[in-house]
Amino acid sequence: MPLINLIQEQRLAIKRDERTARTYFAVFAGAAGGAIFVFGALAFACEQAQATESKLKATRQRIAPMMHELDANELTEAALKPRLETLGNAQAVTERWARILKHVSLQTPNESWLTGVRATNTDPTKPIVASFEGLATTQSPISEFLFRLENSPDLDNVTLKFTQEKELGAVKQTQFQIDAEVMNTAESKPVEQKS
Repeated sequence: MPLINLIQEQRLAIKRDERTARTYFAVFAGAAGGAIFVFGALAFACEQAQATESKLKATRQRIAPMMHELDANELTEAALKPRLETLGNAQAVTERWARILKHVSLQTPNESWLTGVRATNTDPTKPIVASFEGLATTQSPISEFLFRLENSPDLDNVTLKFTQEKELGAVKQTQFQIDAEVMNTAESKPVEQKS
């Protein structure tokens, strides 16, 4: 009888060892399967990255001439920028003078005539001074013209310089000069750098 009990214990030990071996094998197979899956996923991702890289390289080669042209255009633009700024400033000044002259042509009273318009600027840091010279029949149109010039959005500090009566033949006329500063024409003073 003792041998029979020993056989049963041996069989139970073998079954227990087989179960442990199966468990270890299942764990090993699962780990191997997981490793294979991860390897496959990484290989797939690597292939996709390489395909994307090759597409990007092809795109870069395709757009390389456009990029060189863009760089050349940027260099040309940088070279032309001072000229463009000068042209823009000149257009702004021309538009301002066109507005001033249109205002003067529409706002000159009936009994007065302009004989001269002058612009002077002795100091670039000060605004341009526009001088309007003319003749009028009396003092009244001159003061009216002065008030009308003050309404111009492009003129500032409108002042009467002088009036003087003159005889032109048999007619008495009043000669006048009105000065006004043209707005936004003073240049800013350059900043001196200390060495």
